[in-house]
Amino acid sequence: MVRLNFVNAKGWELPDHYDCGPADYRDEKHAMDIVIDALSHTINMTKLKDVEYIRVVGSDGNSLDLHKDSWCYWS
Repeated sequence: MVRLNFVNAKGWELPDHYDCGPADYRDEKHAMDIVIDALSHTINMTKLKDVEYIRVVGSDGNSLDLHKDSWCYWS
């Protein structure tokens, strides 16, 4: 399962997170697809007003930060 952590401009992870998708992400495009799917169907966008990055964390512990410029237009 992939976990989406929400990070503010100061680099602090916010308490909310979202578990979703497959066991892991393959690359940045796949991670972005997972985020877009979550934004389209599940995540309450009002909670993301202070979010600067969405950190995609795979089951192996590796993570990838996606800046809001890459996903905010989906909100």
